[in-house]
Amino acid sequence: MRFPRISASSRWLFIPLCLIGACLLTMPTSTYAQCNTGSSATGFNAIYGNCGGSTNTQAAFTMVDVTQYTTSGDICQRINAVLANYNGSAPGGVVVDARGYNPGSSSQACSMNPWNLATEPPSSVVLLPSGTISITSNWKLPKNARLIGEGPGNTILAVNTGVGGFTDDGSGAMIEMGTSSICGTILDCPGISIEHLALNGNNVSAIKYGILNLYAQELSQVDDVAISYITGATIGTGISIQMLTAANSGAYTNLKMSNVKTCVSITSTSGPPPSPVYDTRGIHGLNCSIVSTGGPAISLDSPNSSLEDIFITGSTSQDGIAIGVNQSAPNNILFNIGGSGLGKLIHLSNATNTVTPPSCTPYTTGSTSTTYNVCNTTILGAVNSGGTYTIADDLTGTDLTDTTVGVYILGETVPAANNSVGYSRFTTSSSQPTWLVGSSTPSGTCKAGQIYSSTSGTNTIYGCQGSGGWAVIF
Repeated sequence: MRFPRISASSRWLFIPLCLIGACLLTMPTSTYAQCNTGSSATGFNAIYGNCGGSTNTQAAFTMVDVTQYTTSGDICQRINAVLANYNGSAPGGVVVDARGYNPGSSSQACSMNPWNLATEPPSSVVLLPSGTISITSNWKLPKNARLIGEGPGNTILAVNTGVGGFTDDGSGAMIEMGTSSICGTILDCPGISIEHLALNGNNVSAIKYGILNLYAQELSQVDDVAISYITGATIGTGISIQMLTAANSGAYTNLKMSNVKTCVSITSTSGPPPSPVYDTRGIHGLNCSIVSTGGPAISLDSPNSSLEDIFITGSTSQDGIAIGVNQSAPNNILFNIGGSGLGKLIHLSNATNTVTPPSCTPYTTGSTSTTYNVCNTTILGAVNSGGTYTIADDLTGTDLTDTTVGVYILGETVPAANNSVGYSRFTTSSSQPTWLVGSSTPSGTCKAGQIYSSTSGTNTIYGCQGSGGWAVIF
């Protein structure tokens, strides 16, 4: 290991500072540099030392440069060889630096899943080079695995369309965040991260998903990732999150998707909250463009999620965000949602379920009880340009054509005896009944059902009769 050279002029400053600091600092008693060498390995130095007074030597991350590694093969074979060789001799985990391996290549071969191992390392970080890596099989990330590129405009994983093509394991995903075989009996693979790269499905029919998260839970995330050309299969989803076994994952941030049928799908197979609770850390930052044969752009069939800073481009026959079409989806929050050309930017479904206990208040008509999938939904800031409806609420029969809706909050059904009198709801849309406040007497046209609170004058509360105008209530 080489240390920086200290000039003669700085030595005089260095010595007294060391003397002064001697009473403040305690150096490790057995710190040294050791070059990790396996049966056929050459790697960067790793620092070992006694930590906390322990008599046992403890390891930091082992760092290995694949360009210096003696094993031959393509980039994925070399990464795999490093992970396989060090997973028993690097208790602190291993960083595999492949950034110097054919950087900038327009089509770099990758013949295997880099994490195809007999036993998984305690933790691993793989640094990919710039350029396009042509993958021929699904990549399966185990727990505590981080995959990091040099940015979605520089590092691209593309499905191989050449000789041999792509061999799918049945999942239909380019990258799987954990699998049932490597995540243990509890099906929990924490700490999986995919960052700073792009995925190109090349419209191959075997590819259903760019990223499939069935088992990555706590401390797992996807950040700064672009996904495109996932259209070859009936399902063509950028990121699919299965909340039954991928709860508490995320956040999913800074995403860009184009030429896909669906950008994000969040679903839970069974069971209402709160036992167990299926939720994510949210989708925060997504620019989504779907093909004309796809949609919805985002399918939200799970509770307790937040969608923030979303912009969607599609056609008037498509939904932007569809909530509760397939499964129970209460307690969701949407912030700053924009769209262009969509039929329904945000669609609240009136589909029903038979989940017991119910996740939303049952709607009762006589002796028949029905539970809708959607309730307690908050929308803050929705803007739709060139489309039909900004918000389509099938539960109350409300279709808002307002270009901008500041607030739309839908609660639960309001029961009365054996029937429901409607939903609790608040909106700032001028086309729907809402509660207004002012200091003067209301006048002019109004929407039937609107309520106005006057802060001055003799009368306090007015109600709108529709064509009859405002009338004093109290």
